[in-house]
Amino acid sequence: MGCNWQVWAICVLAGTANGCILIPTRITSTQDDGTHRTISGELLDQLHPGRTSKQETTRIVGRRDVELAGGKVWVYSWETRQEWRFVLLTSEWGGPIKFDPECQIHYLLMEFDDADVLLQKRIRHGGYLNGLAKGMEDAMRE
Repeated sequence: MGCNWQVWAICVLAGTANGCILIPTRITSTQDDGTHRTISGELLDQLHPGRTSKQETTRIVGRRDVELAGGKVWVYSWETRQEWRFVLLTSEWGGPIKFDPECQIHYLLMEFDDADVLLQKRIRHGGYLNGLAKGMEDAMRE
């Protein structure tokens, strides 16, 4: 979380002690700039190992971000942000206060066989990928 609960509590207590009212809201957003599409469960349900081809995958999910393992592993990525926003109300002023968001990158990895049919798919939340991977397991290795 971009603003941990201790900071949140201090802000609320300090504001209350000074006659202020703080109204906290947590906002989660995803990046959708047309290049990094959020991969939802609805899209994942359309990708069937043993049946879905690379061409169908592109139609369903869009253009991949990266290819690894000589084109056998496709990677899609997207970002989510979680941030805390407060509305501060005092007898003289009212307005929003915003803390820096915490960002997390998510990956959808898909491995295809020699006939370009989906073998397996996996989601990874956070971390890094091995850009020199020879296969799916190698790509997700820490």
